[in-house]
Amino acid sequence: MRHIAVDAAVFSGSVPEAYARVTQWLIELDDRGVPSREIGLGDDRGPLYCAPRDGDRGLFTDSACLFGSDWTDKIGAHQFEDLWSLAQAADS
Repeated sequence: MRHIAVDAAVFSGSVPEAYARVTQWLIELDDRGVPSREIGLGDDRGPLYCAPRDGDRGLFTDSACLFGSDWTDKIGAHQFEDLWSLAQAADS
């Protein structure tokens, strides 16, 4: 597994309005570059959203997106897990 951070502006034209407050996406990828979990962060770098969970399959995790090795803005697994926990608590 690897974890990447992606500026939300990269996807600004293709993201539903429900995610308009997200400024950065943290995405967990498997070894093939397929998204398995995602966290949307707001301006304050706090988590606003996470998926998949509770029937929400997610934006990237429910798509055909593949992220190659050229996505190099990586984050640590511990940082991702900490934010995932916060996002689940905030999103409940």
